Amino acid sequence: SVANVAKCTVCVADRDQIVAAAGPGKKNYSGKDIHKELKQCIDDRANLLSTNQKGTQCKIVEGGGKETNQAIGSIVSEGDAIGAVILLSDDEKKNFGEFEEKMALCGANFLGRQMES
Repeated sequence: SVANVAKCTVCVADRDQIVAAAGPGKKNYSGKDIHKELKQCIDDRANLLSTNQKGTQCKIVEGGGKETNQAIGSIVSEGDAIGAVILLSDDEKKNFGEFEEKMALCGANFLGRQMES
């Protein structure tokens, strides 16, 4: 649903790999091991926003490049950082902003609460 609304690639990662992906480019991410930079973002419980490669970015998967736009929300459950919700786009005409950032954070918060139940 988020991929359709935001018109971008949406990934859900645990601490090891991308466990789900939707939207354009999902084949480039689904099931792949996450990059050590993303692992560090999860460990730091970071929430990142980058548009047109401005702002803090991190590599998402091993062997992958840096995307033009990224919004990352860390999933925290019972005080532990367990993964991330990631919105991505290679479209240079699209600028990520507050909407995409909030979508990543809402998705991460929702999944974190679901894991506690």
